[in-house]
Amino acid sequence: MTISCLIVEDQFPAQRVLALYIADLPHLELVGTCGTAFEAMAVLHERTVDLMFLDLNLPRLGGFDLLRSISSPPKVIVTTAYPEHALEGFELAVSDYLVKPVAFDRFIRAVNRVRATMVTRDVVTGSTAEQNAPARNSDHVFVKVDGELRRLAVSEIVFLRGEGDYVSIVTTDARLFVAGTLGGWEARLPSDRFVRTHKSYIVNLAHVNRVRGATIDMPGGGIPIGRSFRDRLMLRLS
Repeated sequence: MTISCLIVEDQFPAQRVLALYIADLPHLELVGTCGTAFEAMAVLHERTVDLMFLDLNLPRLGGFDLLRSISSPPKVIVTTAYPEHALEGFELAVSDYLVKPVAFDRFIRAVNRVRATMVTRDVVTGSTAEQNAPARNSDHVFVKVDGELRRLAVSEIVFLRGEGDYVSIVTTDARLFVAGTLGGWEARLPSDRFVRTHKSYIVNLAHVNRVRGATIDMPGGGIPIGRSFRDRLMLRLS
């Protein structure tokens, strides 16, 4: 399981240390580094992030204020020089609290704690690619709906929308809600037929009718295109 990471830190030396630590662990992937809370908001609006390393002392808008402003925040490891705010952090359900300068062994323990909770969650919801996952070139998937497994033809899936710990699957004739994550479904579906267009959407290319600006016209509604996903989508459509 690869964990996508975002660093939110305004000091370059601290950014560099965290980036080096992340690079040393093969199950972590750095997707961005932000110097302000507003930059972090933009990234989180565009794509899904599993884990955020969050400094508290950010310009204009502090780390905890950023965390309160996010409706569905990723896992958070606070990195700060101010240990007296630890209680407030845990009240906001942060996963761990690292005091600068951050030692590598302490960093590893914090990441492993997050990783353990993510594995447990995936086992409970059935969202890991290993559970009930067909080969990516399969023509069908099985989904658990209302306590029963249903066979669903991949060609019938129009698009998927992530909704927290659930995914809404819109087909040619129904809408299904299943436990799991959009990332888990991205791993299950054939990569030559489906593409991520937004942090909350995956579309079946066979059902794309038209692209207009930042919107895809599809059966069932218009699908937004995130800026960081647009180039890949246009390449696939061409």
